Amino acid sequence: MVAALLLARLGSTRLPKNVLKKINNQEIIDILINRISQTKYCNDLILCTTNQKEDEDLIKYANLKNIKYFTGDRDFVMKRMLDACNKFNVEHFVRVTCDNPVIDPAIVDKVIQHHLHV
Repeated sequence: MVAALLLARLGSTRLPKNVLKKINNQEIIDILINRISQTKYCNDLILCTTNQKEDEDLIKYANLKNIKYFTGDRDFVMKRMLDACNKFNVEHFVRVTCDNPVIDPAIVDKVIQHHLHV
């Protein structure tokens, strides 16, 4: 299984709640999820956020959209990703930062193909 680990938090000092901001009436995180869902090889999405109170809106979002989520330490992102993989039995993952809505699904697929030798 290849999962897209969607890394998001709302406590950015430069642009708070950045992934919930809208572009053409669509939240940035929705744009990103729509694009990453177009990949051929990512067969699971997991929203990885922090266990901070400020990120509770992301948990509500995940529940509303029926997306798996994992909360973990704010400062140790790699540990948060590995703990999410362990919880959901993920063998391979793609790190996706949710503040980048222009991710190219074709490039994601090429990277996965190269990694898996498909």
